[in-house]
Amino acid sequence: MIWIKSPKDTGKQAVYFQKDVSWSEKPVRVEARVTAIGVYNLLVNGEKTGRQLMTPGWTSYPHRVQYQTYDITGMIGQGGTLAIEAGSGWAVGTIGYKDTDHLYSDHVCVAAEITARFESGREETVQTGADWDCYSHPVLETEIYNGETWDGTYRPEFLGKAVLNETAFPEIPQVGEWILPQERLAPVALLKTPKGERVLDFGQNMTGYVELRVPEGMRGVIAFDHAEVLDRDGNFYRENYRAAKACARFILSGREETLAPHFTFYGFRYIRLLEYPQETVDLSRFCAVVVHSDLRRTGDFHCGNALLNRLYHNVIWGQKSNYLDIPTDCPQRDERLGWTGDAQVFCRTAAINFDVERFFEKWLGDMMLEQGEDGAVDGVVPNAFRERLTRVSAAWGDAACICPWEIYQAYGNKELLRRHFPMMKKWVDYQHAAGKEEFLWLDG
Repeated sequence: MIWIKSPKDTGKQAVYFQKDVSWSEKPVRVEARVTAIGVYNLLVNGEKTGRQLMTPGWTSYPHRVQYQTYDITGMIGQGGTLAIEAGSGWAVGTIGYKDTDHLYSDHVCVAAEITARFESGREETVQTGADWDCYSHPVLETEIYNGETWDGTYRPEFLGKAVLNETAFPEIPQVGEWILPQERLAPVALLKTPKGERVLDFGQNMTGYVELRVPEGMRGVIAFDHAEVLDRDGNFYRENYRAAKACARFILSGREETLAPHFTFYGFRYIRLLEYPQETVDLSRFCAVVVHSDLRRTGDFHCGNALLNRLYHNVIWGQKSNYLDIPTDCPQRDERLGWTGDAQVFCRTAAINFDVERFFEKWLGDMMLEQGEDGAVDGVVPNAFRERLTRVSAAWGDAACICPWEIYQAYGNKELLRRHFPMMKKWVDYQHAAGKEEFLWLDG
């Protein structure tokens, strides 16, 4: 595939790539393969393909990036408009609590290949290239930690023809599970805090976003930030978010529409209305959409003790909130990283609750790619810091052995174990050489 980027620096604003395509006859099948450095949505004639979110996911970008394949036959017919909208995501935005910006790239870029197959067996292929048009996007700012600003009054500007991207990352077919919206939760209460702030309570801590239906004629700005808990006085509490603003801001067009973020997600139970153009808040217009990797539920637990049942309920929600493409430590603050220690401690439980074989196959593949030549394994995978191999320690690095073994124990997949055995052995060899004595490691 051919990688392209905007001819102008758009900063944290999303960007939009577009091309009109047509074929001499109606194809029997049209398939699109798409990826990005950043996160993207594929649109055909202005309509988003599928329900997937945050594609292409988070991988060890210098080594590989996933591409997704879509059957768009019924959407495009003999021709139409193809578009890819893209935001900064993990690769280009700020990631990691060390305020690391542009960790993998200083700009968003995309790549696509669209193949039309005809009844005769003949095929025609369209690729991204310098003949695609590039436009600015109504998403004026997008960040995983800070959130998004969308302007319904904004008119996209033509930025010029796309430019070929000089540096491309190796593309692989998707390994992990799709990231999908899973559940919809209505707010359970509208609270007025002791500080006089209006707060919506969705009744459950989750990962996802708030969807908002706006009636025709409503103008102005709707803005809200997110929180997991209230403090002891009942006020909105955000200290645990650290530097993450976790804000959603919508500049209304006056049209009736449904609003939601394009390229980000939040960890939250509550939202605080920072700006709202009406005195009365209609709760029926708000909905929390739960988002995580599409994992099949395989285990359940119930007993006669209400506290144990609540504990198990919290375990399940903790897993759902932290299994968004990679196993993370938290879904809300300026972190959301694939801490290896957290993953190995929970791996066995994860495999009891959900089918996580494919989920871990992807993540362990990135761990193998990022393992040092000497066998060292970083504390976070994918690496989210400019310094490599600075968080090497027991328990965290032990994920290189424990996770492949637990996944094998759960699913009996010898091929997966065989594939990861070199990584397991290299980690054990590293430990033997880590201290002054072969079997005594006093560092890290």
